[in-house]
Amino acid sequence: MARNRGLQKYRGGHHKKQFTLPLAVIAGFAPLAVDVGTQIKNGDWAQAGKVLVHNTIGYDGFNHNWNLSGFSHGLFPIIAGILVHKFVGGRLGVNRMLANAGIPVVRL
Repeated sequence: MARNRGLQKYRGGHHKKQFTLPLAVIAGFAPLAVDVGTQIKNGDWAQAGKVLVHNTIGYDGFNHNWNLSGFSHGLFPIIAGILVHKFVGGRLGVNRMLANAGIPVVRL
């Protein structure tokens, strides 16, 4: 009796897609959120916007020039979080281990 090998790739390999939170990426936004949140807490929304732009794209709205010093609180942690999520979580299989352990939403 011949088996239909064309359908074999669909058996057991289908997993239901679900919502996951990549914690490494979210943690990368934490320093930026703290800096901007401090300005918002003080009631200075214009300053909060300038801090957000300065820390993410490097334009210094205070002196009206390009200054990359704010990247250490904005862009660099975000990129580091994305890389950790991609390489540590994906390539090393940490996210798969979390899924197999039954942890529902959290991923690295």
